[in-house]
Formats: sequence, C-alpha cells, structure tokens
Amino acid sequence: MAEETTVKFKIRYIFAGLAVLLFVLSILTYNSTDLSVLDGGITEPIRNWAGPLGAHISRFFFLLFGIATYPIVLLLLLCAIRSFIPKPVNRKGYIPSLLMVIIGLSVIFAVFPAEFVTLTAQLGIGHAGEPEKALSGGTFGALLAAPATVSCPAGLIRRCIGPIGTSICAIVFILSGLFFIFMADWMVFFRKDQAGAPAKPQLPAVPAPAPAPMPGPTNGQAAPPQEEKSLKKSLMGLFSKPQTATPETAADPRQAAVPPPPVQPVQPVPVPAPQPAPAPAVSPVTITSPDPLPAVEPQAEPVQETPAEPEPAPAPAPPVQPAPNPVPAQPAPAAAPGNENPDDPYSHTQKTTVTRSTRREVMIPNNDRPYELPPVSLLDKPKENRGEDEGYLDLAKVTLQATLDSFDINGTVCNTVVGPRITRFEIALQPGVRVEKVTQIQNNIAKDMRAESIRILAPVPGSDTVGIELPNKVSNMVFLRELMESDTWRNTKANIPIILGKDVSGHVKIADLAKAPHLLIAGSTGSGKSVCMNTLIMSLLYRFSPYELKLILVDPKYVELEIYRPLPHLITPLVNDPTKVPYALRWGVNEMEHR
Repeated sequence: MAEETTVKFKIRYIFAGLAVLLFVLSILTYNSTDLSVLDGGITEPIRNWAGPLGAHISRFFFLLFGIATYPIVLLLLLCAIRSFIPKPVNRKGYIPSLLMVIIGLSVIFAVFPAEFVTLTAQLGIGHAGEPEKALSGGTFGALLAAPATVSCPAGLIRRCIGPIGTSICAIVFILSGLFFIFMADWMVFFRKDQAGAPAKPQLPAVPAPAPAPMPGPTNGQAAPPQEEKSLKKSLMGLFSKPQTATPETAADPRQAAVPPPPVQPVQPVPVPAPQPAPAPAVSPVTITSPDPLPAVEPQAEPVQETPAEPEPAPAPAPPVQPAPNPVPAQPAPAAAPGNENPDDPYSHTQKTTVTRSTRREVMIPNNDRPYELPPVSLLDKPKENRGEDEGYLDLAKVTLQATLDSFDINGTVCNTVVGPRITRFEIALQPGVRVEKVTQIQNNIAKDMRAESIRILAPVPGSDTVGIELPNKVSNMVFLRELMESDTWRNTKANIPIILGKDVSGHVKIADLAKAPHLLIAGSTGSGKSVCMNTLIMSLLYRFSPYELKLILVDPKYVELEIYRPLPHLITPLVNDPTKVPYALRWGVNEMEHR
C-alpha cells in the first residue's frame, strides 16, 4: 500500500510540473503581436510556443502583474522542481507565502514605472507618451502603488504612505514570503546531518511492538524465559522511554515486566462491544425512515435505498454512522418544495428550462435585442469654473479703446464675451470706417494688451462688429459630461451628431458627421488631437447601439485606442499593425460594393 500511495503522489506532481512547464513556455515566448492575431483581423500564425491558449494566458498575466510575471514564473518553476526531489516537505501555509511574494513583486515594479518604459513598450503594456502610465507592475500593482498622473490618482497604498513606504512594505512582503518558502522546501537540505541521524534508529524501533500484540507471550511467560530475554529488554527499553518520570521502572527488570497488565485491557476492548447494541441503533433509523416516505411519495425509491445500506453490515457499529447521513440528505431538499405543494418541484424545473431557453435567445445578436446606452454618470463631473477677473476685463477694455483712439479709428468697445479659454472684445465702428484699419494695427493691439497672440474677426459672423479675441488669464476645462447634459445635445436633430466643444460664447457646438464624411484631425504636439478623437468616439458610443454603429479602429502606437478594445461596436478587433489595415478595411469595401 505504501508503494501505491507514493506512485499516485508522483503522478500528481508530474501533471502539475507539466502545467508549470507549459506556463513557463507561454510566458517566455510571449509576443505582443499575438494580441492582434487573437483579436482577429490578422492572418499571421501565433508565435507563442504554447499556442493560442499560451498567448491568452501570457497576455492575462502580463496585464495583471506586468514585468513581475518573470520572477513569478521563476518562483513557480523552482516550486515544481522541488516537488520531484525525494525529501520531506512541510508546505503548511505555502499558498499564503506565494501570494505575499507575488503581491510584493507586483507592487515593487509598479512603484517606479518610468524605469521600465522600454520593456513595457516591447510587451505592449506601456505608454510611450506618459511613462507614469506604464503597467510595469500590471493593473494589480498600478491599483496599489502607481504614481499619480493627470487623469489617474496615485495607488491606494502610495496615497497613504508614499513611494518609500510602499517600497519598504513590498520588500517586507517579498522577504517574508521567500523565508517561509525556504523553510518549507529547502531547509531540509541544511539540517540533514543534525536531524536525520537520530531519526532513523527510532523509526525501526517503533514497529517492533507491532508484531508483538502479547497474546502469545502472555500465555507462556514462565516457559521460555531464556530465549526472549533480549526481546524483553528491547521491549522494556521502549516502554521505559515514555515512562521517564519513574526511574525505578527503568532500573528494575521486574517492574519493567509490567507490560502484560496493559495488554489485558486491550483484550477486553472487543468484549464490551456487544453486537446487540447496534440492533437498537438500527431500529430508530428504520422508525424514522418511514416518516419522510409518506411526505414525499415520488421520491420513495431513493428513500428505500437508504435502509438497504445498513442491511449487509448490521453487526459492526460503524455502519450506524453512515445510515443517518443519507437519510436527512435526501428528504431535506424534497421537504423544502414539498411544504408549498407537491407539484412545485416539477413546475419549478419547467420554469428554469424556460428561462434558460430565453437566455440563449437573448444572446443571439439581432436587431431586436434591447441595448442600453451607457449612462452619463460614468463620466467625470464638471468642476466649478472660475470666471475671468472683472478688474482685468475693465482694464483691457480701456487699453483697447486707447489704442483705437491713438490710431484715429472711430470705434467703441461695445461688448465683451468671456468663453472657457478666450475672451472676445467687440468693436462697433462708426459709419465710413474701413475694417482694414483694425486689421492693420493687429500687432500694436497685441503689444498694448500684452497678449501672446490675438485674433481679429472682421467682422464677427452674424454681426456688424469687429471682434478681437485674446486668451484668458485663467483657462477653464470643458468636461464632456457637461456637454452631454446640455439641451443642445439632447435635442439635436443631426443624423450622426458629434460634440466639438464650446465656442467663445460658451455655447455647445455640435457637428453632423453625416454632412462631413471625410474628416482629418491635425495639429501640433499638445494641441488636443487625442482629446478631440476621444470626444468624437464617445459621442458616437453614447448615441448609437452596436447594431446601429460599426467601428474599425487602428492604433499603431498601442496607446490611444487600447481602452476601446472590448467595445461591442467593433466590426473587427483593434488593429495595431498598419500593414494589416487592408484586411480590416475589407469588410468596409465589401459593404460599399454591396450598397
């Protein structure tokens, strides 16, 4: 029996080692280009040695733990190798120790993401533009210890104890977990010479009393006193070890011959276990069994099987214990629905089958499936905006009027319009004054107003005034939620409305994409191209369901559009390789030809 147990033990670890080996291969052969292959739209073969399953597993672990996946894989590989070494292992509390090491590694890598930008960019989990957003510790580490950015707050632990305290906590977790793992797996090799030697002579001495149950020697204790002296001495030595508190018993061999009396109580142990005792124990079981039988008639067959179990073994006492276990187990679920009506369980099963069938029908994509648009509450609430200083506006009006008078331009500053980022001063010219006079002194106006740049609208569209626009001293941020909660967005009649922002007057500007099918977003660095593109996409997502809108998104930098990867509106998964764009656009070409 001992050999069979060791074989089962080794086979179990063989399968575990095989799983760890495949896991290591999937991590070491991870390639970021496999993401596009898995998501579709690319026909290249998967480069991961473990196939599609390995590519999925490696992507999950790198997104969850980041670069910490590599030391985690090394640690799991060492644990698997240790299982094949024929040495005793005490792995009590082993899993918590592994979790401590994994948490510590993920946090320590997430504290300093800027140091690993190159590696995270190669793995497809980094942000080249913002190193602080690199998932060096994965999403788990970023949640706990990532630094603060413009759009994301710092990690939970980092907010409380700072980067140094977070690093210290991570190091303590790593060292503590490694210490427990070392004590459980590898400490045996260092104390082999100390604890291994005295343990071996004790182990063979313990089974010595097993072949001597003492019925034979008790019957003939006086007959063979010479041949069994050595056996008696060894037995007396064994019995004297637990009785170290009485040194007299270990000194006198006569007193050490006391082991026959403890053997005598061992013999009457089967005697006080009379067989008529289980008979009354079985009788109450048979009495209680007919009670649930009339309560639930359709389940009479499984109830009859329970008393049939104690019949083949009525004599021993242990069968009495398994008898009550199946009896309450079966009537308990039957009694719950039976309390209401005997037909309820059957009607309940029919209802469950109906709900399953309806759920399957709902999962089928069709135009009748109800789709709930995302609520506006998911977006950030707008902050309180601070308007432009009234004193500054009055001073600017006086300065502008003085500049006009110095160049003999008959006009007055009649109105001031303050927007989120620009303030427009409107000038009403006297009849006969040419507008070109104002545009010719643009640089002089900028000098007198002490502005970096100005813009002249000659005239303001829909008005008879000339506008001079200056940037505000304090710019206010425009939030998308504020625009979507406006009546202009809710009551728009555009076929494909997209939000552009606010104009100088602070009014919401909405464009109809159906009237501008060809759109190009261009600008210098930091001009807001990404914000405009995200606003355009969010406008469409908050307006149309996946059955009304299909998108093809291409993100060569692995940065801007990664958050839209799980969208149901995508006709093809997010494409990161520019050479694969024609494959993704094939559907659009076929659709245009069909139309």
